[in-house]
Amino acid sequence: MAAGGRCNTGKGPTGEKEGKKVTRVLEWEGCVVSPVPTATADEAWALLSDFLAFHRWHPRVAKCRLASPSAAVALAMFETRRQGWRGRRRP
Repeated sequence: MAAGGRCNTGKGPTGEKEGKKVTRVLEWEGCVVSPVPTATADEAWALLSDFLAFHRWHPRVAKCRLASPSAAVALAMFETRRQGWRGRRRP
């Protein structure tokens, strides 16, 4: 996997300036490239579009399950290998 990019620190430092609180905004621009062994776009999309199959391709996720009985909420729970269960909302 190759990654490259730059971090923009925004305007000014974090702290106080003339009695006003100043917050630094951090942004990251770049790309991550990883070869996919002989997968077509349709095969990759079939795996990535199944939200509950997240554990099949993400190395830190051990299990993924639907935690909401309502499709309107669509809350999924991920069990990470080190931290236990964590909740995430489906985008």
